[in-house]
Amino acid sequence: MMKFAALWLCVGFTLFLFIIDRQKKGGGSLARWLIVAYVAMIATRAVSSWFNLGIEVVSPDDYLEGSPFDRNIFIGFLVLAMLGIFRRSVNWEWVHQNNKLIILFFLYAALSVLWSDYALVSFKRWVKSAGLLVMVMLLLTEDDPVEALRWVFRKTAILLIPISIVLIKYFPEFGRSYTVSGAQQFTGVTGNKNMLGALCFVYGVFFVWDLLAVRKGTVERGSSTLLVNIVILAMIAYLFRMADSATSVVCFILGTAILLILELSEIKQNIGRFGVYLAIVLLLFGALEALFGLSEAVITALGRDMTFTGRVDIWSDVISMAENPLVGSGYESFWLGDRAQRMWDVYSTRLNQAHNGYIEIYLNLGIVGLVLLSLMILTGYKNILLRIMSGDPLGSLRMALFLTALLYNFSEAAFKTGLIWFVFFFCCLDYRPKAAVQAQHLVKRIRRVPACRLAGTAGGNR
Repeated sequence: MMKFAALWLCVGFTLFLFIIDRQKKGGGSLARWLIVAYVAMIATRAVSSWFNLGIEVVSPDDYLEGSPFDRNIFIGFLVLAMLGIFRRSVNWEWVHQNNKLIILFFLYAALSVLWSDYALVSFKRWVKSAGLLVMVMLLLTEDDPVEALRWVFRKTAILLIPISIVLIKYFPEFGRSYTVSGAQQFTGVTGNKNMLGALCFVYGVFFVWDLLAVRKGTVERGSSTLLVNIVILAMIAYLFRMADSATSVVCFILGTAILLILELSEIKQNIGRFGVYLAIVLLLFGALEALFGLSEAVITALGRDMTFTGRVDIWSDVISMAENPLVGSGYESFWLGDRAQRMWDVYSTRLNQAHNGYIEIYLNLGIVGLVLLSLMILTGYKNILLRIMSGDPLGSLRMALFLTALLYNFSEAAFKTGLIWFVFFFCCLDYRPKAAVQAQHLVKRIRRVPACRLAGTAGGNR
């Protein structure tokens, strides 16, 4: 009885947070609720697993068919998102001009289906990933993307964070899992402890940004807003401890540090040199590493070893198995068939990723894919920097999540469907509605007109 009482208390608490978190503007349109449902889905375990409708994975071949139930849900989201976008007046010219390298990466990924050993599976996974891009566009084309993002992230956090605590404490059949060796993991609403850590770090960085934005007055103020932020951050701190995901803790600390650094007046005045500052920090870290072995000290302090919990051996093994270093095995095709079986025979954890996003791209898309990923990252950085320079309230949040997503992929393969991939594209993609672009051009033309001519025009109008 106790666990069901806890569940109903959680439901009531969630409804209470929803009620006090209501905003005066930018209410919940159908499009926003669609995005909330989608983000909640990709941030947690597969929908089919909640209802015992998924497939039991006992061999790599079980991944070939996948879950028809989950696939149909993703297709439904994709269709609804596309219908929502086509009903809007989207500035496709701007999308094409300012996101060419991102589009090129996805086109190359689609082309790689042709040389995959499992072309149909590869194509299905590409469609799933492309659907994520469509959902990001649905969010970016909202009338007020700042309020839309806040609304979506706050609602999903209120839905996912409290229930994760309840599942861990009172419903271990859902909130906990066990590795092949029998070790217990706390997972909450996610599929494993690393997913729970990623959920915490993304929402942790968001709510720190939101606190700073409320303090500055760039977003809606209110005592209820502050209360919700503090409550959710406290819950995230608890889940961090339960998840025991060192990478996510480091990403949260780094993301918070970036948000605070971008608040400094000296940085704001010289934001164009932010890349130089980053390079200096990396060089300083490299010097400290060479002189004092800084990384080993940090990793040891986090309770890990220099093998990154066995990841170094995995990286070495999978790189040696790359059959086509130039173009890879085809989109999301490496961990299928004989290659996956060989890794399962060596490792008892039933690996389905390289635990490194960059190596994962290399395995599936080859050196060409890595080059395109690098160009996409540079495009994203440029777009974010321009946003910050233009005074976009989301600029600092984009930069913090963007850089931490890059760091996160050094120990987890998150450059594919999932919350980190969604956040990454939200940060990288640049979109401006036609009205905003026209207004910007008008301002530029006015600035080029000499002051005397403007004065004369004003006098003539009088």
